[in-house]
Amino acid sequence: MRRKKDTVAAASKTYRKVNKLLSKAVGVRVVHSKYPSDDFQNLLDQVDENMKTMALNWYERGIKRGISFATDCVLDGTIVKSRGSITAPNILPVKVRTRFKDENWHRRTFKIKAEDVGFK
Repeated sequence: MRRKKDTVAAASKTYRKVNKLLSKAVGVRVVHSKYPSDDFQNLLDQVDENMKTMALNWYERGIKRGISFATDCVLDGTIVKSRGSITAPNILPVKVRTRFKDENWHRRTFKIKAEDVGFK
């Protein structure tokens, strides 16, 4: 059974539209070829790499934020070195501002147990 030419054209047009929207959403440039279904697969393959890169960037940001917070805690006396050991309160409040897509900024406080970050 053969497909009608207009059915194939409609499917191709839909693929191209999806490719365009997906590439815009994830920040990947789509390269159009003769076959939109192949373009879609190539785009999906790129998304995985971009997501890994994005995750590593956020991980690095978290490390920098943690080092900055630890330095601030030492400077303001929350974490103290005395008699060869470092002491901290049982609960370390970490105040941050977060914003998710299409939302406003929110202040949040995470209460981190000192033992969860290596204190006894």
